[in-house]
Amino acid sequence: MKPRIIATTLGLILCSAAIAQSQTAKPLPIPFKPDPAFTIDGNLTDWSQVPGKIMLNSRDHATYGAQRWKGPQDLSATVQLAWRQETLFIGAHVTDDILRQTQRGASLWKGDHIELYVDTAPDTDAEKNLFGSRQFQIGLSPGNFSHTGDALADIPPEAYAYLPGGASAAGTQVGAKRTATGYTIEAAIPWTVFNFKPQVGLPLAVEVAVSDTDGIEASQGKMMTIGTAEWKRQRNNLQWAVLANADGSAPASVTSTPIFESQSMKDKESKSVTFDAPAVPEGYEAVVSLQARLDTPKAAGYTQAMQVTLNGKTFDVKRIVNKKASEKMPSGKTINSAAGENFTVPYAPDFDATDKSTSYALQDAKAALFEFRVTDLLKPTGNVLTIKNTERPGVDKTLIVGNAKLLYRIPPIAKVLLGPPSGTLPMIAPKNVQPVSYQIDDTNGEMALQFNGNTYKVTSQYSTPDGKWVSDSNKYFSVKRQLEKKGEWIVVHDTFTNLTDENLPLMHREEVQMKADKVWLGGLSPSSINGTSANPHNPTVFGVQAKTGIGLLPLDDVFQVHITNYSTADGIGLMDNNLVLKPKSTYTAEWALVPVASNNNFDFINATRRLLDVNYQFDGSFAFMRADPRLTGKWSDQQVIDFATYKDAKYLCINIGYPYYKGRIPQGTALQQIDHTSWVDTIARRRKLLPNAKQMAYFHCFIDVADEAPEKYKDSRLLMPDGTQGDYGQTIYKLFVPTLTDSYGPAIAKNIDLILDQMKLDGVYWDEMDRSRYFYDYNPDHWDGVSANIDPKTMKITQLKS
Repeated sequence: MKPRIIATTLGLILCSAAIAQSQTAKPLPIPFKPDPAFTIDGNLTDWSQVPGKIMLNSRDHATYGAQRWKGPQDLSATVQLAWRQETLFIGAHVTDDILRQTQRGASLWKGDHIELYVDTAPDTDAEKNLFGSRQFQIGLSPGNFSHTGDALADIPPEAYAYLPGGASAAGTQVGAKRTATGYTIEAAIPWTVFNFKPQVGLPLAVEVAVSDTDGIEASQGKMMTIGTAEWKRQRNNLQWAVLANADGSAPASVTSTPIFESQSMKDKESKSVTFDAPAVPEGYEAVVSLQARLDTPKAAGYTQAMQVTLNGKTFDVKRIVNKKASEKMPSGKTINSAAGENFTVPYAPDFDATDKSTSYALQDAKAALFEFRVTDLLKPTGNVLTIKNTERPGVDKTLIVGNAKLLYRIPPIAKVLLGPPSGTLPMIAPKNVQPVSYQIDDTNGEMALQFNGNTYKVTSQYSTPDGKWVSDSNKYFSVKRQLEKKGEWIVVHDTFTNLTDENLPLMHREEVQMKADKVWLGGLSPSSINGTSANPHNPTVFGVQAKTGIGLLPLDDVFQVHITNYSTADGIGLMDNNLVLKPKSTYTAEWALVPVASNNNFDFINATRRLLDVNYQFDGSFAFMRADPRLTGKWSDQQVIDFATYKDAKYLCINIGYPYYKGRIPQGTALQQIDHTSWVDTIARRRKLLPNAKQMAYFHCFIDVADEAPEKYKDSRLLMPDGTQGDYGQTIYKLFVPTLTDSYGPAIAKNIDLILDQMKLDGVYWDEMDRSRYFYDYNPDHWDGVSANIDPKTMKITQLKS
């Protein structure tokens, strides 16, 4: 008798722990879109007949930044998914009371946008939860709905592939429209982006995250997702889904076919079951999965006792996919998974008992589970699976086999180990610096860089309070330029003088006009030529044409902090969109042009590091090593020594994870109020065991959790644009700005005295030394005299900041 599948409404059977969160619910149907296909323009009228609207409008869907969610008018969405043979579609009607998107490319996540997560192999690597090569994160930006004609002020809709590394969203279409309550957005993403062949009934795991940025500063504030668990970017946060028919219905799973529920066999007895097999989808492999045990009252070890045959072919260990030929137990002993054609099964009262045993569990596999690769053996109909009890003489136990099914899965990617090096190891040393030949001309206010047979025009633009861009001195300010040739680099000094009696907003742009083949923004190569990056820790842009490259970077402190690097189809450049000059004041913006005689980004990086004179050597590695009596405090002397030795760690740093301050990590002045006995004891022990290591402690100067801090250091609070105090994501971790003249600066400096003078440590690890979470502080008592938010349309100051 052939077993038959009983299909439920959305009868999809999967066995992956990676989507266990959603397995108790029906899978999310992704309906097929028949002709005509969608027009990707942001108008969602053609989605009206597509089933499966997903409403995100309640607090339980606010899975990130929930404390900042003010209700559906603040952020909510109706989301839809659909598919065709070539394309995965997404459409969303987003309610958002404040639209804010100032970023492009890899930085678009800092503004209003949608993130689409797709796991194309949810039943592969079932015990793994991290994203890998088959899990995708695509960012979709609606842009800023500006149409001034200024290529840098107008941000069009776009897509960016964040994961996996090296992925590209090339070919993706994105359209968006402004609405009275927010915006609509839709996208068509080719299945080639996911390297996936679609078919009705195939499983996916997906998530749609609608992200909101309400603050003036570009920063992700909150997200709403389909799932209601606290958001984490991991596979078990994704939702079980299935490619459905046009009406939203899905057939029985094409990836899981039941064979039998349970069979039992006495010694030397065999049983056969006949089943039909659906066609194997393209890109999938067929696996017979079953569980087996010898029936005993308790877990009691293993023996070779099962033979498996399909269509006349008896399996050997080469067919098993979920176990290695030899598996290790907790004792360190190993067992062979098979002996010839006889597979090793556990003695156990049920299929899970051995896995719970402290004596017999396998370290890297489930004892009773057997999965066999059978793609080459299947027939469309009349497949015969035979199981035989082959226990050795003298053993008289019943073989129980259950949960047998035929699974279709995307095969795991084979890992190729390189192995040890052979021969003499090469000596790697810095290359000799090759001289760069260039000419720089600066006449009539225009610069031209002649290099490698090409001439590149270098232009500058400056904003004025009357809303116009200019390229030279005017009634509001004067600008004088000085060029300094420094071997490989051209350093530009632009001195601005405010000619008015008021604070002067002065945005400026420095651009090399070139049609780049490839661009690196902030050290990362975008998936398209159009992009921006606002990262002071790497304020560089590098573009290449054929075998020639040109880089730009700011040099003075103000320009570095204010920096936005950009690239367009016509050029690469630097922008400062935040500069303010006090009345009659003078400021010099310093920046560099770096011509490179190659298209190698690392040649640009090395030239830049030589320019900044920041190349130096460390005489040993760094490692965090806790001072927690419950953890590292239990280590033997040899474990402590091995930890430092194997990491080649000369610098060992205590973190602040123990002891806590009133249940909180003791950030800030709270560190001065905890018991440091464990630190003192730990350092004494480590100095004895590791006399050549430097002992350090963690230090952070912006976050404070002490109860009295908000009132005691009220003048030092880091304020948001609305006047509220900034925090590190939780209100207990409040942010302050230490200076030499406010109350918090001297108070937090006592942490240094505690670490270096009282506990006599060798140094500190200063975390987030330049800032914490936010680039800017809106406390009016802290104004730095050079920073403000400037409206890009009116070019006037909207708010001072530091």
